[in-house]
Amino acid sequence: MTLSEAVKMFDQYKRFEVKGITLARYRNDLRLLTLSLKNIDIREITREMIMKEIQTMDELGWDRKSLFQKLSAYRRFFTFLQKHGYQSLNPDHIPKVKLEFVEPRVLSEEEYQKILSVIKEKGLFGLRNKAMIKILWDTGVRIGELVAFNISELPTESEGGVWKMTIKTEKTRGKRPMRQIYWSDETNTLLHRWIDFRAEYAKEHKLKDPDALFIAMHNGQGRRLTLQAPEDMLVRYSRAAGIPTANPHSFRHAKARRIIEMGGSNSDVMNILGHSSLASSEIYTSMFGDRLKERAAKFL
Repeated sequence: MTLSEAVKMFDQYKRFEVKGITLARYRNDLRLLTLSLKNIDIREITREMIMKEIQTMDELGWDRKSLFQKLSAYRRFFTFLQKHGYQSLNPDHIPKVKLEFVEPRVLSEEEYQKILSVIKEKGLFGLRNKAMIKILWDTGVRIGELVAFNISELPTESEGGVWKMTIKTEKTRGKRPMRQIYWSDETNTLLHRWIDFRAEYAKEHKLKDPDALFIAMHNGQGRRLTLQAPEDMLVRYSRAAGIPTANPHSFRHAKARRIIEMGGSNSDVMNILGHSSLASSEIYTSMFGDRLKERAAKFL
């Protein structure tokens, strides 16, 4: 069996096990391997070939995280082949990269306000983007959860100025398939301004995903936004605001940090952000640098 045939089989099988963004990453990594190894038979792939790939990536300046993800895709691929009885490279022969610790990016209140200040609400994308950013700030949802919002699922009434919505939780490990998220009146007002704008847009354009809350316009033909779209949006706004690049996960870290600083516990973080365990919440609430110094000083 050629490498490309094996990759196609792996892709078709894994789509039932992993979420879309992970599957796409596996697919891209394995297609590049197929190209590099000239689509040889899977039985001919050796450890030396994989080591040469790693050496080339290292010489080209790939960071540890990228190497880690690519080698993880290789191991899963060859594990799949052996599990299904195909003669191929032993996945244990593929080395593991030790990740370096990187302090998490936590968006500050000041940076958040700077991002909002550079968004022009007039035009095709301003209201949509501002609404997404305010939802991210209020709720700390994952980016996959955000782009999955549907208009039909939005709340119609608030509870004391707080708007509640039930969403499907990503990365549940079977423990929290659904959860409630909450946002403010201010965010809800902006969100419905976007919905009104979207309705006017829909009068002149046939939407590919009519129930998707956040859609791609211009050349997007009303399709649900991809996972990459909010990432790219935040890169542009961060540059315009003159701040270090923000990403959707930096909003999630910021939400966790605010919960703790306002007297909440790791249990609150777990429930509000939809973690499967307290261990996940502890990662988000770890403190470093000046913030750690301020907290430590209170106990001297």
